[in-house]
Amino acid sequence: MIDRISTKSILKSVLTLGSSQGLIVICSLIRVKIVALLLGPTATGLFTIFNNVVDVVGGVTRLDIRRVAQREISRTGSKTVIESVLKTSWLLGLTGGLLMIVLSPTISKITFDNLDMTLQVAALGCTLVALSLQEGYYSVMTGCGDTKRFAISQVLGALTGLIASIPLFLYLGLKSIVPSIIVYSVASALIARFFVSREFLSEKKIRWHFAIKTMMPALKFGIWITAAAFITRACDYCFIAWMTKNWSIDTVGVYSAGSTMINRGAGLILVALAADYYTRISAISNDDSDNLNRLVRSQVNVLLSVSVPCMIIFVLFSKPFVTLFYSSEYLSVIPYFAGASASVPIKIASWALAFVILARGAGKVYLLSETVSALISLFINIISFKFGGLELLGYATLANELIYVLIVSVVCHQFKISLSFKEIAIILISSLIIILASIIKNLTIFVS
Repeated sequence: MIDRISTKSILKSVLTLGSSQGLIVICSLIRVKIVALLLGPTATGLFTIFNNVVDVVGGVTRLDIRRVAQREISRTGSKTVIESVLKTSWLLGLTGGLLMIVLSPTISKITFDNLDMTLQVAALGCTLVALSLQEGYYSVMTGCGDTKRFAISQVLGALTGLIASIPLFLYLGLKSIVPSIIVYSVASALIARFFVSREFLSEKKIRWHFAIKTMMPALKFGIWITAAAFITRACDYCFIAWMTKNWSIDTVGVYSAGSTMINRGAGLILVALAADYYTRISAISNDDSDNLNRLVRSQVNVLLSVSVPCMIIFVLFSKPFVTLFYSSEYLSVIPYFAGASASVPIKIASWALAFVILARGAGKVYLLSETVSALISLFINIISFKFGGLELLGYATLANELIYVLIVSVVCHQFKISLSFKEIAIILISSLIIILASIIKNLTIFVS
């Protein structure tokens, strides 16, 4: 009975959050499509580079406020904690914005080998403030289990950001990249604030020092998560920078298009892990491993049943998808999809297990597992792309996910959490089926 209820609620959550994420992806792809058609691969490459800069700097200063706050809110439900989260989000956002301004000359020099982009990088400080506030608002909605408002706010934020960006692309050309990123983030933050239900907020305002004191234990845990995220993003940034210096920004743009399509597609499913699932497992007591095991396995099974058919369709019709969402200039990325698409079933399992580590508050262990995985991935990615181009890089993505799931499986075994042999078999068979679908497509049985 527990499994049935769990499966039903998980499926409902996946459909709600997955549908909203689908609309967000459509908005994002339309935005990228407009950039690709009007400005070309160079603009797509600049988008990737600037967003990586935001991810790296923001990842350091936000202390992963969304996850740690979501965990605290789901465990306590306290309005005092919620007010503390929102005030802390302001402080972390302002810190990130100032750091971006201070580091802008250095970032421009390292990334572009000159100081020409200093002002553009400094302007991204506004984005860090907006993103920190947005993360705070999202953590309140997800931590309180208000997934409906969370989903709607995300969709409206993406739609507003898209509409506001179009005039910038038309009139500013390549100079529109940074302003469009800023507008997108500010719009999302404002709409997220509007959708935070008043019933979650305390009528009694708290002082800044009290907010920091209340959140300090969570922020200390967030330091471990932030360190792990920083290392992962820094490794991604190093790979992008290596591609930029050894090939071209156009090459980065093509690779970015492919990885974005895979990540966005997987995100339709994985968003449920970051929102509803993480809240559920955080609320389960540390000594209740039986219920946690059931929830983990139910989550993986439901997500696999939804994701595998979607990835097969994507692989079979990858050429029309690339042409639709980008342009014919990006068709060279198609060989990347075979291995990268096959990594999605494994990514579902690895994420489900990694969130258990976070929910149990094992910050040091999480940092170690993420660091080892990120460094191995960077090495494998550079070697694979250097000797095998995008096709081998796709299979490197698959290899990286296999390594990562092995690492987190060993860690979760210490918490008496593991996948059964049945789930492991289904995951591996699912990946093989996706690879087979790619082979069939190459034989031109389907649209090629």
